[in-house]
Amino acid sequence: MSVSRLLKQLFSSVMEGRPLKLARLQSLRSKLPFISQSALAQVLKEAERAPLPTTCRRADIRDARNAVVKLATPYGPVHQHVTFDGASGPITSEIQHTFAILYHSCRSSKPMSGSIRKLATATPSSIHAPWNIILYTDEVLPGNQLAYRSSRKMWAIYWSILEFGSAVLSDEAPSQFTTHRPTECNVT
Repeated sequence: MSVSRLLKQLFSSVMEGRPLKLARLQSLRSKLPFISQSALAQVLKEAERAPLPTTCRRADIRDARNAVVKLATPYGPVHQHVTFDGASGPITSEIQHTFAILYHSCRSSKPMSGSIRKLATATPSSIHAPWNIILYTDEVLPGNQLAYRSSRKMWAIYWSILEFGSAVLSDEAPSQFTTHRPTECNVT
């Protein structure tokens, strides 16, 4: 058998499998509530890398999220309640403690700790030249943004370090801070 004939057979068998894989992918998407294509792609990439968690109830997802915000750090838990003086009395609010989440992020993400280490080497923070913290505010409306009532509307305050530079600050989801690098998802 010639090499070209062998390659043609191999190529045709690979291409015959692609429509089936695409049909399976579309079948999966049709069974799910709305999920963005990039979110679904990331879930499928994770499934290629390692077995997915066996627990899949909404309550389990909520419990896993809540466990993260209760993490203890030298600065206290990541998620804290604070009380402010308001015009008509005290106001209690929930916050993500800045130093606690920075500590946790550096401990749990090698890229994040590497970025902080690189920044500290290039531009050390000191009492005379501290790093600058930037605050961003944004109105957040979980759920349907077009709904008649928006009873869940809230304000979020984000922060970052100015010395990271414009390339990092202009990226809403900096890839250098995630724990895994994206890989190609093969549908062949």
